[in-house]
Amino acid sequence: MEPERLIRLVHKAKQGNVYALEELCMDAFNCVYRLALRILKNPEDAEDITQEVFITIQQKISNLRDPTAFYAWANKITANKCNRFFGRHKGLIGLDDEDELLSIADDDPENMPDKALDDEANRKIIMAVIDNLPDKQRICILLFYYGQLTVMDIAAALETNENTIKTRLSMARTKIRAAFGGKS
Repeated sequence: MEPERLIRLVHKAKQGNVYALEELCMDAFNCVYRLALRILKNPEDAEDITQEVFITIQQKISNLRDPTAFYAWANKITANKCNRFFGRHKGLIGLDDEDELLSIADDDPENMPDKALDDEANRKIIMAVIDNLPDKQRICILLFYYGQLTVMDIAAALETNENTIKTRLSMARTKIRAAFGGKS
């Protein structure tokens, strides 16, 4: 969506315009659902989380300070909802700091093997590796690259510290690189 249109719709939604809010939610639906599906790996759970995300957006749109951050905000809400889901169903994903043994500051997007994404076969390999990562690493990679959240936002959403997120990202990137024989 064009930035000017996004800003206009967010302002209208904050003033109570249900049509503007509906348009924002419709535009963000696929991104929110796909992110939830990638994290949870279950379509029904992803649908439930998506519904919860849009209820939260409706209730809290007035709190959004920067209208241009709407999509990042929706992704952060999605991450929070998925984290709570894991807390209820699989054990909390954000409170176990076992990964903190490594404090590698590896949050530079240049460290992701983006060149490999150009090739469809390599993209499939990367997605297979991501799908098979431990939940904590997979969620961090998805939120950072797919959800486009910052390390700080991921840490807040998962209720853990930034060094833990950096470590999880680093470990996940290492596994992705290993799928290509260590090349990036």
